[in-house]
Amino acid sequence: MECNEATLQYKLDCQVFSTTWWMMSYGSPTPKRLIALSNWRQAMHLDLGSLAKNYMKEKTEFQTASILVANSLQLCQCLFG
Repeated sequence: MECNEATLQYKLDCQVFSTTWWMMSYGSPTPKRLIALSNWRQAMHLDLGSLAKNYMKEKTEFQTASILVANSLQLCQCLFG
């Protein structure tokens, strides 16, 4: 492919920008991290920076996931009878 003004403009138009942000920065009740891929360069401004761990704990209104710690033997008995 020959590099001329038309192909250069095509390459500039097809750039993909990625950004991540915390939904809690925008009023969400949980600190979910989102990822976006966009051809719009200004999408990077959605990231308002990191959130402090104590701020996240303090402002989280409800828990969305939990960790279950169980004995593997008990888990096998529960699953397989």
